[in-house]
Amino acid sequence: MNKLELHAFDVKLDKTTKVLTVIVVSAMILAICLLANRVIEYSHKEMLLEKIGLVVICLTLITSFVFSPRKLILTDKELIVRCRAYSKYIPIKEIVSCTFHSEFVDNSAIRLFASGGLWGYYGLFWSSKCGIFKAFFGDRSSTFTLKLVSGEMIVLGCENCQALITELTSLIKNSERISVTGL
Repeated sequence: MNKLELHAFDVKLDKTTKVLTVIVVSAMILAICLLANRVIEYSHKEMLLEKIGLVVICLTLITSFVFSPRKLILTDKELIVRCRAYSKYIPIKEIVSCTFHSEFVDNSAIRLFASGGLWGYYGLFWSSKCGIFKAFFGDRSSTFTLKLVSGEMIVLGCENCQALITELTSLIKNSERISVTGL
């Protein structure tokens, strides 16, 4: 399948997210060092809680980094949400609408299974306005919402999101026109 890449848009973090990430990662690394030191120092004793804590902190640090959003790539057939560990492909024909500034910006969303600032905002959220939705972005001021044919809502964000929205809206309209005419 030959895909024509139109543009790639980086997911940039806002100041709050950067500060939060630095503080949380520093605290986690400090906790890892302290727990590892304690486990090594008292290796002759059973250190089950410390070992479990060490594993949980390491897994949290690794998974939060691996699943954080990196880039949005727009092709002629799909929008690709690229994370460090995987990519989510959203076919253009599945997108019903694309609106600038999502409802997430008002801070009323609740994390169901998500990161709310550690290396960005990503995962499953809920809000009274939108219901359950997925999110992948780094800066809350540059977000937009995709509504899919299935009813699913996805909040995305990237650097220069207005250009992405313009191109994506054009592709959605072309996709609708092609499906109506049967070409």
